[in-house]
Amino acid sequence: MKALKIAGIPALLVLCVGMAVGQDATHDVDKAATKTGHVVKHAAKKVGKGTKTGVKDVGHGTKVAAKDTGKGVKTGTEKTGEGIKDAVKK
Repeated sequence: MKALKIAGIPALLVLCVGMAVGQDATHDVDKAATKTGHVVKHAAKKVGKGTKTGVKDVGHGTKVAAKDTGKGVKTGTEKTGEGIKDAVKK
């Protein structure tokens, strides 16, 4: 019986060390997950800002292109009208 008690001490020691190592690994994984979550959140904010800026730029470009197209059509129509008037007069 005494031998069983003495043999149990090293087994208990190994078990305690194993639990301590397991808890340390769990803590490290938890810290890594927290850092990863922070990085993902920060990256999502940056992507959101970039997308918003890109959409604004595209909208502005479309607006400018529409104005320029309208001016071109107006000028072309006026020139065509003048050409028709000149042709009718001749």
